[in-house]
Amino acid sequence: YEMTERIRTRILQNFTWQGKFEIAVGGSEMEEGSSDPVSPDKPFDEVMGVGEHIDTSINGKYVNALGEVVDNGDDNFDYIITLHCLYTSESSDTLYRIQQGNLGNNIPDGERYSRDDLDQDGTEYDAGDVDEGYFTVKVFDATGWPSKPGCIEDPDNCESNETVFKGSAANPTTVILSGTLLSQDTGNQHVASARENLIDALVKAIEDSIKK
Repeated sequence: YEMTERIRTRILQNFTWQGKFEIAVGGSEMEEGSSDPVSPDKPFDEVMGVGEHIDTSINGKYVNALGEVVDNGDDNFDYIITLHCLYTSESSDTLYRIQQGNLGNNIPDGERYSRDDLDQDGTEYDAGDVDEGYFTVKVFDATGWPSKPGCIEDPDNCESNETVFKGSAANPTTVILSGTLLSQDTGNQHVASARENLIDALVKAIEDSIKK
């Protein structure tokens, strides 16, 4: 909590945006499911995860974890940028698992709805979804991530329900999932400074522990 608050404060004090601008904190491991189940009273469960923050922030429609269609309208956020706070290097988690757990629509999964872990074109996430800086960029333009709402209450008529594609065709939201800061090119002056600051902080922490 203390770390994310420091990051949040640093961004607010050093970044300006002329349009609508907000910062939200969410756990990448706290999505809907058995670990944090949803209910009609709490459609986002006890803890809002990154994927749920994305859902509520995009323009257009999506299907929530209760199998309900939610229409955010077309005046929400044009861009969403995620920053990984708990990762210091790239791994299968940052390159694929975060995408699987945070980007897709919610789709019928037995007796509940769960996050579609495929890409918007229905394929698995692969190296083509990540650029040279380990960034993933996706556009929610209502052409991908189809879902059938209302399938838990009326499973017999599930296939006849409308198909909801995630996002807005009129004003799509672009989502940028960042790579980890320390995985970037060490030739970059700002990144090199970040590496040096991290090393200095680790050394200081060790020194403090020895003194105690």
